[in-house]
Amino acid sequence: MSDPHYGQVCPKRRAGTPGGSLPHAQPSAARPSPRGPSIDLEALKRFLQRRYHYNTPESVAADTGIPPETVRNWIRLRARPSIGNFLTLALHYGPDLVAAAWPGAPRWMDSACREEEAARLEAEQERINRRLKELRS
Repeated sequence: MSDPHYGQVCPKRRAGTPGGSLPHAQPSAARPSPRGPSIDLEALKRFLQRRYHYNTPESVAADTGIPPETVRNWIRLRARPSIGNFLTLALHYGPDLVAAAWPGAPRWMDSACREEEAARLEAEQERINRRLKELRS
């Protein structure tokens, strides 16, 4: 299964999803919620599995403290994350997760994704520069 958003800093916003309210998870992204936009569970699954190719539920549980069986139910699309669990995921995985899994994310999320990617690249560049200096000395 290929992810159309793979390699993008922030997934492209879907038409008709203005954002601005808290997400409400739904078993299917096609079912709108009267309380706000739906979380795209397929996209959440892809995000988590792309991050952890093996032992996804256990790895997410180690990062977040969310029980692995709960994560396993999301990946199997048997259950939806609570708002609390979605916020926990967002705190641990940042704006990339929110932009990927919440089609109605606010517009400022795009900027947050770019800033997070820039910080990752700068840290990687610093690590490479230190290693090059070690090799050359």
